[in-house]
Amino acid sequence: MTPKFNTKEYKGKARIYSPVPKAPRVSRLWNWDEAKREYRIPVGNTYYAAKYQINRSGNRKRSYQSFPTLEEARNWQNDNTVGTNEIVSTGLVAITTPIDVGPMFRDILNEWRRRRFPHMAYSTQVQYDKVLRLHFHSLIGLPVRAITPQRIDLWMDELKAEMDASTKRLTRLSFDHELSLLSTILSYYQNYYDDSLFQFPIKQRHKDACRLNRRKANTPKDLSEEEFLKFRTELLARKNGRALAVMATVQYFQALRISEAAGLYWEDIHFDWTSPCNSRIKIVRSVCYPHRGNEEAFVKGGFKNSGSNSGVKEQPMFPEVFEALKSLYTDGCSGLIFGRNEKPLPYRVIQCHYNRSFKKAGLPYTGTHVMRHGGCRRVFNENGELNIAQQLLGNSDLKTTLVYAKRQASALTKVVHGYWEKKASLLAGACSEVSKN
Repeated sequence: MTPKFNTKEYKGKARIYSPVPKAPRVSRLWNWDEAKREYRIPVGNTYYAAKYQINRSGNRKRSYQSFPTLEEARNWQNDNTVGTNEIVSTGLVAITTPIDVGPMFRDILNEWRRRRFPHMAYSTQVQYDKVLRLHFHSLIGLPVRAITPQRIDLWMDELKAEMDASTKRLTRLSFDHELSLLSTILSYYQNYYDDSLFQFPIKQRHKDACRLNRRKANTPKDLSEEEFLKFRTELLARKNGRALAVMATVQYFQALRISEAAGLYWEDIHFDWTSPCNSRIKIVRSVCYPHRGNEEAFVKGGFKNSGSNSGVKEQPMFPEVFEALKSLYTDGCSGLIFGRNEKPLPYRVIQCHYNRSFKKAGLPYTGTHVMRHGGCRRVFNENGELNIAQQLLGNSDLKTTLVYAKRQASALTKVVHGYWEKKASLLAGACSEVSKN
């Protein structure tokens, strides 16, 4: 996000341009008013916009223009249509572009969304919409054929420049998702259109360039049972802590995603009061957190990998989960277990309570997904069976299970201690034989 311009702070110049928030490559003119001791907007064309345009050779040249309103500046940036003999200024000479430029990228994008989105999870649709809105604005107005390898080079430079201007993207490691989405849309065009003039533009150099020279922070995920209990104690002390502590218990011991734990209904819980070990828990739905504007979270049928589980993930209930759910259960209760007025808790509320409880407990963890990692590692370290960990997580691919099923840091130490104990017992046995002789 572009930092807000402080009009009261003198920059040492009587006339400056400041970046316009949420408007890449658009600046606004300000003149210093000495009497009022602040920068003020003059009359006339105050928005200064830049964009890349296409010449006959397919190369890009940056051009600039001033406008009285932001809307006109953005419209000019997005209007890259080069239809009937339109003259495009390159900053050097005016070149007439070819008449036949093929389909526009925006039209192919809309067609791809119409055909592909109905088959995607809602959360995936929201994520794609966010990426398209934030990072594809300079490509929207181009013909598909104009998206050449050189244009993608410039697009990657634009993404990095926007990131450098932001103060909230310090954790980004690459633009893999953006490049992958562009590749998906262009592959769709290549497969559905018999366009002999189109050549797939994404090269290996783009895949290399999208990775930034940053090291991924080594966030700990090895949440042990002892650490979880400390965290839960702090969570219990918070507002609505009892329900949150039960939800965290279910999530940790059953190694669930937060969306699965928060979407549980009492109808999904089977208590066997005579033989508690036969109690079971079914995952048939989950909470969708749109993370978009004021759109509220909602419960939907299915979960992230429900396709590989025939729509239902049924698990035996761990003793800790049985006792935790039992503390909330009353005869005849039904509906959403964890929520407010039959609505799921907002993700930011859960995340805030978790993070503060971790911090107060003196633990280095953050977020909600660490519960799934910690719960899986707890089971895996006790039995060492990857197939059991895979059943617990509900993964169809063992490679995904390996991301979660990790040995604890102390595992090697325990193995080595076992060898020392074995050696000590052998020495003790040898000594006893010598003493007998």
